[in-house]
Amino acid sequence: MKAEAGDQSVFQCAEKILSALAMRKKLFIGFSDVHHKHNEFSFALKESMYANISASVDREAVLRYCDLGMDSLLIPICNHSWIRTVYEGEVDKLNKYDRKHNARLFETLMTYAESEGSISLTAAKMLQHENTIRHRLERIRSIIGTDKPEDAYVHMYLLARLYKILQVMINL
Repeated sequence: MKAEAGDQSVFQCAEKILSALAMRKKLFIGFSDVHHKHNEFSFALKESMYANISASVDREAVLRYCDLGMDSLLIPICNHSWIRTVYEGEVDKLNKYDRKHNARLFETLMTYAESEGSISLTAAKMLQHENTIRHRLERIRSIIGTDKPEDAYVHMYLLARLYKILQVMINL
């Protein structure tokens, strides 16, 4: 459901309170969508928990469920056994390669995802030449088994996002 006009004031009030308390980097609040029936309580509770996890990942003080984007799909399934098995296998392969070759592939993956797929921004953040980043991304693609270049960024982004989500969930 879409937030109503009165609901906006609740979110704005929460933002003002958090700002006043100077807790923006320590306290995160997740709001569910508005639900009007008592049998929707479990949905509201889950939505607020998912919004809280996503807010913690992105260091946002207040986040509404309707603003989660892809996290509304990822957070509920991140502990599914199949997802975890595939995820852990791919992350383990990257970490093993990094330990053996001191290649910084996992760091490159995370920075590339945070840089929204920009090679130049990734290179600048990592103080590396763009060709070095291209080579690392190609190595990551071969290790995680992404054959199609057009699927590579989505695959890498999902791995990076799942990593961040799981780190928050582990520390809850």
